[in-house]
Order: sequence, then structure tokens, then C-alpha cells
Amino acid sequence: MEHLIRNRVMALSQATEYAKETSALTVGERYGLPADEVIDLSLNINVFGPPESACSAIRDRLGGLYQYPDIELRELKRRLALRHNVDPAQVFLGDGLDEVLKLIAQTTIEPGDEAIIPIPTFPRYELEVSIMGGFPRLVPLTDTYQVPAEAVLAQVTPRTKLIFLCSPNNPTGVPVEREVVRRLLELGPAGPLVVLDEAMIFPRDPGMTDLASSSPNLMVLRTFSKYHGLAGARVGYAVGDPNLLKYMEIVRPPFNVNLLGEAAVLGALDDTTFLERVWSAIGEQRRILLDQLSAMPGIRTWPVETGVLTFDVTGTGWTSPELTEALASRGVVVVDCRSYRGLEKADLIRISIGLESHNRRFLAALHEVLQGGRLQ
Repeated sequence: MEHLIRNRVMALSQATEYAKETSALTVGERYGLPADEVIDLSLNINVFGPPESACSAIRDRLGGLYQYPDIELRELKRRLALRHNVDPAQVFLGDGLDEVLKLIAQTTIEPGDEAIIPIPTFPRYELEVSIMGGFPRLVPLTDTYQVPAEAVLAQVTPRTKLIFLCSPNNPTGVPVEREVVRRLLELGPAGPLVVLDEAMIFPRDPGMTDLASSSPNLMVLRTFSKYHGLAGARVGYAVGDPNLLKYMEIVRPPFNVNLLGEAAVLGALDDTTFLERVWSAIGEQRRILLDQLSAMPGIRTWPVETGVLTFDVTGTGWTSPELTEALASRGVVVVDCRSYRGLEKADLIRISIGLESHNRRFLAALHEVLQGGRLQ
């Protein structure tokens, strides 16, 4: 049936396979390990779980599942607008940030249009642009994983519709400097849309949503999948110019945020202390992981303020694919960053910050691997 498939989609058919190959279920099946014995540190989620207020809100709405949610999501937009001190018309909601990215591309990209993407970064940006027939222009980050503003600007052409930035960046954890964003916004409203993905920022951090009100060509993305512990609810959102968002609303499927996802987010917003408790727990575990990893010979780390951390294993004598596989054989799933464009020859590994028991097992498995030999 391949004759039915668009050429662009056929060319991208392998682009989403990596996550499937490294899922906890796949790893468990490969090594004959029960699912509950596999520690998955690959997913960049809050493993401490959601707030009880979100669970209670979901339970309260179960009897209403025969209904559709509010097609305009008015209450959710109102609450998020209050959080960011913007007008509700500046808030756009999606079925997770993956859908928001898809709808941005569907709204803006014509075949032959271009999008500038500093790499390495979240691969979905390139994928969504390519699916729509656009051409990604890839700009390498600096040696310290910073966005080179002038190199990005040098790639802007009359066909440039989008510039994607990720802050803190996935997978490196390095934030984008505010001055870099300001420099790109100097192109003005007639320039490309700067899409600033703040999925990995701590939700209480204002980030750069304040710039979205004064810069019509800036759109800031946020999610409830990370620190709020609601990855399964699938709710992400954008803060941007209402004149642009009204066209994205045309493309947005009706009822894309389901009734329970909406309830979960509204419930989570009611708990004003949950995020601080989670941030404190993540921070403590992150400090322990960084200390322990830095003490292992051949491993290089760098400071991060996110729920994930990435480290360089070049000095261990192992490649990242070898080390990832050795850990998987011991029931610990991590991310080999060679799956990211721009890191194909690097030896970086990314892990989510898990529960204390998860992190201890990861560190023990890593120490065992580095002290022993390679898989035969």
C-alpha cells in the first residue's frame, strides 16, 4: 500500500522509531525482564505523580463522560491567562505540546517554506515542518550548547516562516539566553515566528511569556506533562499573538483537549504548594546524581535546572550506544543522545530524575558497567 503514502511521510518513516525501540516494555521483552523490574529514566516526566487535586477533579467529572468538553475551553484559558498575566485570547490549548507543534506547522508552512532549527534539540520540530513540505535549516549550537543568534539570523531568507528554540534545551538542559531571543525578535512582525518551547522550564518560572505580549512574532509553549505529573492527560498550551492564534483555532480539531484532561489541569492549578514540593524533591535528587556522576572517572556533567540531566561518557572508554545497551540489559532505560540530530558522533546520555530508589539503582548499574567489561 506504499503507493498511497505521501513521499514526505515515506521519507520520514524511520524518524519516530527510536522511542519505540527504547521503551521500557520493549527493553523488558528484549532481556526477559518483568515490566515492574525495568526502571525507565528516558521519558522526561515527573515520576512523583500528579497532585491529589487533579485526581479528585478527574473523579468528579467521570459521570459526565457522555458530554463533550467546552469547545472553546474558556475556563482553562481564563486560568492560564491569569497565571501568565495575559488575555485569554493569547492562550491556545492542545492535546499535549506535540499537537501544538503540529498545528503551528499546519497553520504556517507551505511546501518550500523554511524553518530554522538550532541542533541538537527536540526532533519533533524538524519532523512537523518536513511533513508539511517545509525545509528545515539546521544551525549547530555552540560548543557550550548555546544558541548562536548571528548564525541563526544569517540563515533567514524570504521563505523563513519559523525559528524554533527550546529552553531549557532538550536534551542538553541549557537555557536560551533572553538576549538571544530579543536579538531574533528584532526582525519585527514581518519576520518569522519565533517558537520558544519552554516545556522543560519549572512552571513557576515566568520564563519569557512576558515578551509574548509585546512581540507578535513570539510564541511561548508550556506543558502540564512534566512537573505537574500529568503526562497522560495530554495538555499543552501556547501563549502568543491573538491574531495568529485565531488561525490556529481554525486548524485545531474540536474538543482536542478531552474532558478529563481539562479537569486534571484545572484541579492541578488549585494546588498552590504541589509544584514547590516536587521541585524540592527533584532538586535534591538532581544534586545527588550530579555529585555521584561527577565523581565517576571519565564522566563529564554540567549544571542544569531541569527534571532531566545529560552527561558525557566519552572519557569512560565506552560509547553512548554501548553504555545505553549495557544499562538496558540490567533493567535501566536511558536515552542515547546519538538519536538526536547533531549528536550522531557524540557520546552523551540523558536521564530523567527519578525516585530515590530509581536513581540508586541507576547509579549502581552504571558503576557496575563501568567497573566490568562490555557486553559480549
